[in-house]
Amino acid sequence: MDRVSVRDAASHLAELVSRAESGEDVEIVVDGRVAARLTSAPRRLIPPSDPHPFDWDSVAATSSKMARQTESAGDFFRRLRDEAKY
Repeated sequence: MDRVSVRDAASHLAELVSRAESGEDVEIVVDGRVAARLTSAPRRLIPPSDPHPFDWDSVAATSSKMARQTESAGDFFRRLRDEAKY
């Protein structure tokens, strides 16, 4: 791990960022103490090429077997709240 003063970091920022991208850690020092650490960011996952990864027919077949709810979500939670024993 390399240590660089704030002044050097300001004048060589592009180089330091390139080094961090390649996996090298760089510490930025102010008055002899480490004030910051420049590291590489975690890599993002590549999104799938198929924008619709779900089998919608399977979802529809499964959800059609479920019982329909007879009360709204708001009424359901109000009932749970009111029936709760504290």
